[in-house]
Amino acid sequence: MASFPCLEGLAVAANSRSLFDRMMLYFEKETSIDFDFAADLHNLWVQFIDRTNDRKLVISELDGLPPSVMSYNCC
Repeated sequence: MASFPCLEGLAVAANSRSLFDRMMLYFEKETSIDFDFAADLHNLWVQFIDRTNDRKLVISELDGLPPSVMSYNCC
């Protein structure tokens, strides 16, 4: 069986209430960062969908124009 020189120190640290509190703060902070990132990503996705739908609407309106209007706008 391999020996771990830091195992006793880790065991003492693991039983420390302050270490537990510090780890909880760290994980809460990391979780908060992850949730903020997910919310920002969701907002970007919603903006992308809205802009795509707007462009589809413009394209469909342009497709409905008569060819004479389209040739006038091109020239």
